This record gives sequence, structure tokens and C-alpha cells, in this order.
Amino acid sequence: EGDVEPAAAYAHALLATLGDVLSAKVVRADVDVPKYVDGLVPRLFNLFVYAAFAGAESESESESVGTHPRVLGVAGRIVNLVVQTLDAKRQETFVAALFDAYLKGEVGNLAIGHQKVPVERQFMPFDADVDAGFRQKNLATLFAQAVVALHKEVRGLFRLLSTLVYSDTDAGVDVQVKLPVEDPTAFLGTLLDWSVHRAENSLERDSAWHVISAVLNKRAQDLESFIAERLPAFWSSEIEDGSRPVEGRRLALSAWAWVSKGLLLRSHPQALPSAERLFQLFDDAEVSWDAGRAVGQVVVPDKVLTKSNHAVIKILYAQKYMNAMLPRIVEGAKLISEPRRQTAHLVALTSLITSIPKSTYAYELPTLIPLLLRGLELPDAEIRANVIETFLSAAQADVEANVKISKEGSLISGHSSTLVSTMLRNSSAKEMPNARVRIAALKYLAIIPQIVRYDVLHPHKPAVLKELTKALDDPKRAVRKEAVDARSNWYTFNG
Repeated sequence: EGDVEPAAAYAHALLATLGDVLSAKVVRADVDVPKYVDGLVPRLFNLFVYAAFAGAESESESESVGTHPRVLGVAGRIVNLVVQTLDAKRQETFVAALFDAYLKGEVGNLAIGHQKVPVERQFMPFDADVDAGFRQKNLATLFAQAVVALHKEVRGLFRLLSTLVYSDTDAGVDVQVKLPVEDPTAFLGTLLDWSVHRAENSLERDSAWHVISAVLNKRAQDLESFIAERLPAFWSSEIEDGSRPVEGRRLALSAWAWVSKGLLLRSHPQALPSAERLFQLFDDAEVSWDAGRAVGQVVVPDKVLTKSNHAVIKILYAQKYMNAMLPRIVEGAKLISEPRRQTAHLVALTSLITSIPKSTYAYELPTLIPLLLRGLELPDAEIRANVIETFLSAAQADVEANVKISKEGSLISGHSSTLVSTMLRNSSAKEMPNARVRIAALKYLAIIPQIVRYDVLHPHKPAVLKELTKALDDPKRAVRKEAVDARSNWYTFNG
């Protein structure tokens, strides 16, 4: 068994190039892209299904090129790009073959190519009664990339084969797409359980969550029993139950964030109640931080629920979410008498504001800045980096808008002393081992002279120049580069 990484890197590069070419064709609206569903897409499925079976026969626990997550990821992008361009009728035919393969094991109409997939082998990646192994289950990403690209605006009810009615506003006609599962509520419930209990890695879990989120986003009116009954049961048994293993509860929280996101983007009435359940966990010793992070994950932009994937996206959904969540978070962040809940609210605050455009919370900045500064004291590198990058983004916007006005009216002038000392601590390799944090801190130190008056920053200049000299010896080249820029800006900073 040789090292699979070089071969996987080569395959990834080939598929990535193909994906880039295909993406350019999609952007140009080339009329020949849909035809690839008959040639390119079946051959891709054939390659990877065959690789999953061939790997299983080798009895090796290691990955092969055909089951490597990065290779599968870029192949999934190709599938997604093609399926996006199909009309509803052609989607219906393709998705029928897709579901026959993944739910019934009938791969003959989906995987077509030179390699002959053994008919005696079972392809059942989602079957709870069959131990499919990671090779088959990794192929969930190809399934997900196809399903999330189905057309938007479902208007009909699920019938025998779950007939879904969509409105094709461009063509001015109603068209139908059939999702070939008899009970969509059971199907989504199976996927939800599979993601938490059967999936073996993040590729598999994310694939399941993307499908669930996309289906809910586009077909919520046909899934009211799932929303009203199955989701509350999942919350109670998988998230709220403190006797469950911590890692399982954390995975379930990630699933919950994707579920809430699918509903939020379409402004479903249960979207906010679903997200607000997260506050119930803010005093939970095991998952309070995870619940806080999930508050932002619900609204952060992604590459799944997008216009190109025909997602249902209502205007101002992020603004409405922020208006509902931010006041509660700000109040909770002031709970000095309840440190655990206070910390969870600070985590939620940093997660939320790094997930939404600055314009949605700009008017709250005078209140938020002191809380964000406290977020920089949390012992989590990702949170610190997010907070610093938020400050950096705001500073860059100020500079681009108007340097003079920015300096006179900068909101951070009153906090400049705290900011400078905090950024210096976070720029030191001795104090902060995470390079992303050090780079962000140095970038902020480089820009702060452009947004705060000289007379305010002048007392800090000697100390800043001294500390930045140490950063010039950082073991990371990228950090040293930012240190050079920051020190140069401070050295030439005069009144």
C-alpha cells in the first residue's frame, strides 16, 4: 500500500480544473451544460461507486483515491453544477435514478461507465441495518450535491411519490418534480439520525445536514409533521438530554443549526423559535459554548442554500434574525452574577456578528464594542480571531469611507488603550500560539493609526514599536510580513 496522497492530489487537481471550466460555462449560461448529466455525471458516479466496492474488497482500512474526501468534494461540485442547470423534467428523471441507487441499491441507471460495478454487491450507504463502511458512506457527498440543487418554490403537497409543484417564474409556467420517496418525513428523520449515529466523519455528516436543510428550505409546507413533531423529539432526545455523550450532543447541535438555517432563509414561522431554543443550553456545563456558536451558524452564509441552488431566500432574513437575537444576547452578556451564561452569551455575540453583514448591526456598535473586547479574553483562538477580524473589517470600512471623518468620530477612540495592549498580547507567539490570531492582531495594529488620532495613540507608540520588534522574529513568515507592515505604519505615524 503506497501513499495515496500524491495520487489523490493529482486527481483533485484534474477534477478541480474540470470544475472551474464547468463553472465558467454555467456563469456564461452555455446551453450545452445540461447534456453532461447524460455523459459526465454517470461516469463520475461509476468511478466512485466502483472505487467504494474495490476498496472494500481490498480489506484495507486506508482510503483510496476514489474514496478520498477531497477528491469526492470536488467531484460533488461538478455534479452540483450540472444538476443546477437542468430543467425540472430532466431533474425528475435524474433524481429518480439517484434515489434508486442510494436508497434501493439499484445503481445501474446512475453509475454508467467503463468499470463494471458488481451487481452482487450492495450499495446501501444510508441503510441503518447494513454496515456500509466509510467508503460507501463518503459517497453521501455526491448525493447531497445533487439534491441541494433541485428547483425552488415547492407549492404542492407530497402524494404517493411525493409530487412537488414548483413555480418556474422565468418560464411563466408551473412544473413538477417528484422526489421518489414515499414518506419524506421518515426519509429526513432517517437522515437526521444517520448523521448523528452512523456517519463517521465530517464529510458524511455535512452531506446529510445539507440535504435536510435544503429540503426543509424548499418544501417546508409539505413537511409540517416533521417540523412540529420530529424536530422537537430530536431536540429532547439528542440535545437536551444531559445523559447523552457530549460529542453526540455537539453533533446534534450542528444538525439543529442547519435545520434552523433552512427554515430561517424562507422566513418560516418556526425558524426563530427553533433558533431561540439554543438559549436553553447556555447554562449547560458541557455544551453552552457549542450552543453559543450555533447562534451564528444559523445565519452564516454558505455554499448550499444559494440562489444558484434554487434555495428559497426571503429578503432581510438576516436583519430580522439579528433584530430578534441581538437584544437578548446583549442582555445576557451583562449577567455578571451568572458567569457561565454570561460567557455563553459572549460566544453567541461573537458568532452572530461575524456571520452577518456589518450594516445589520452597525447602529449597535457603541454597545457592542465593550462586549467584544471581553470576547477577546475568552480562551478560544477561533473566537479571538473572529472578534479581531470583525474589528479589522469595521476599521477597513472606515478607512475606505473617509479617513478624516473616521479619525474624528471613531467609535474605538475611547477603547484604543485596551485595544492596543490586547492586540500586542495576541501578536506574540509566546502568548498566542495560533498564527491566524497573531496575523489578525498585527493587521489591526497596522490599521489603527489610520482611524484614531495621533494625540490619542501617541502615548502607546514606544511600547508598540518595542513589542513589534519581537514579532519580526516570529517563526511564521506570514506573521513576520504583517509585523513589518505594522511597525512601519507606527514608525511613520506622526501628528
